Amino acid sequence: MRRLIVLMAIAGAFALLTSVVTAGSGPRLDGKFQVDATIKDNDFGIPQGTVTKDIFRFKSPCDSGGCKKVKLDRKGGSVEHHYKSTLHKESKGVYKGTEGPYEYSCDIPGGQGATFIAKHTIEVTKARNGKAKKIEGKSNVEIDGCPAGSFIKYTLKGELD
Repeated sequence: MRRLIVLMAIAGAFALLTSVVTAGSGPRLDGKFQVDATIKDNDFGIPQGTVTKDIFRFKSPCDSGGCKKVKLDRKGGSVEHHYKSTLHKESKGVYKGTEGPYEYSCDIPGGQGATFIAKHTIEVTKARNGKAKKIEGKSNVEIDGCPAGSFIKYTLKGELD
């Protein structure tokens, strides 16, 4: 009987320690998010406040909690391509990473061969049961080789689909 009590105490302490460690790592960022990307600044002449719709699909390699990195497959842009990147955990619930370079469609003379990179910062703003439900962040897009413009800055708000 004494042995059983000791084993139960050890199991309870282990469970408590495991839950504290998992909780300290932040929420798990995984799944498909519907994202509104609002233009805050650009040199293309697009009005500030213009909203575009993207789908951010996150894939976490770990089983629970905030992983050290997550894969991002972003479906967006005017042609709805898939743009893939890896985001690295900066702090609890905050991930950063760079997408690209990818081809940028610049349909004006001198714009052939244009490319872009997008620097993403994603923060989990709402979680339930250790899983991300809402995100916010920013994407700073840098375009190279397009005479029409060279940057677009977005703010992001998304919700798990």
